[in-house]
Order: sequence, then structure tokens, then C-alpha cells
Amino acid sequence: MPNISRFDRPIDPEKINVSVLILTRNEEVNIGACLEHLRWSDDVVVFDSLSTDGTEEIAKKYGVRWIQRKFTNWSEHQNWAMENIPFKHEWVYYTDADEQVPRELAEEILSKTSSASNDKVAYQVRRRDYYGESWIRRSTNYPLWFVRLFRPQAIRWSRKVNPVPTISGPVGNLENDFIHFPLSKGIGEWVERHNSYSNFEAM
Repeated sequence: MPNISRFDRPIDPEKINVSVLILTRNEEVNIGACLEHLRWSDDVVVFDSLSTDGTEEIAKKYGVRWIQRKFTNWSEHQNWAMENIPFKHEWVYYTDADEQVPRELAEEILSKTSSASNDKVAYQVRRRDYYGESWIRRSTNYPLWFVRLFRPQAIRWSRKVNPVPTISGPVGNLENDFIHFPLSKGIGEWVERHNSYSNFEAM
């Protein structure tokens, strides 16, 4: 994997106004690197779908809050999180375990969420996909935008897979990308996962 820069400067707790939500299931391959790039938040919640590997053991070494619920579908799972998890902060940044937040994006997130004059309720972020150390530039429809930073009371999702957000208020765009490693568990797992997605789409 490429060397993704991390936010590693001391953070003033009074300047932190964002919690982090990570959805997991059997992510021992990815969760450590993901959490290494989230040290800028003092409230990281791992929302786990009954993992059977070492995800829990690795995650808890980082001092996260560990919450489990049996997975049903994406929108129902994410809506449950918004309605039942008491986040410490006003804002939530959502990430998958196979993603990383570079230093530049972390700094931008902290800046936006600490502004008292911010009238936005959510922000879109571009995803940059990698295969190993190579950015997949031309076959991933880059730039694709995803709502990842939001006030939890202002967002809900619909659809069983690839959920679509409904947002109550103005939405902005962040300048920096998050990094995604879709093939971190191998091509076989990637194919199996997308077969699962297609079954949900058919439903």
C-alpha cells in the first residue's frame, strides 16, 4: 500500500468537534491502518456486524468504542447508528475500514467542524481508489462524491445497498480526497462482495 500521510500533531481537545463512525465485519486486514489515520478524533465508534476474526482485538487497542449489531442491510444499519449511538460531538465522519483519511483531509475536516459560522449540515468527499500502491485513475469514475461528513440528526439513508442519503439542509464539498483500498482482501473477496451487492440490488 502507498504511504498515506497521517495527522500526527498534538490536537487541542477544544478544537475537536467530530466523532468517527466505522462499519466493520471481519476487517482485521484493514482496521489497524484505518485507525492509525483517525487519531485526530477522540471519539471513534466501531459499529461491528458480529465479526469472527481479530477485528475487535485490534480495534480496542486504539481505545475505540465498540458496538455490535447483526447486519440487515446498509440503509437500515446506518439509520440505526444515527438513531441509537450517542456520539460525543456535533459532527460525524463516516468511513469504511478499507479506507484511510490523509493528513490534508483530516485538517480540512477539523477546520470545517470547528467553525462557528458553518451553516452546512453535511459535506461530500471524493474517493480515490488504489490497487496496491497504484491509484486507479481511469476505471473508477473518479471523481465520485460521497456524503461522509455530517450532522447525524440531518441525515438518513434509503436502499438496501449503495444507500442514498436524504439530507435536511445545505451540503458542501471538501477539497481533499479519502483513500480507498477495494482489493485489500484479494480479488476473490472483491468478486464475492460484489455478487452480494448485486443480490441486494435485485431485491
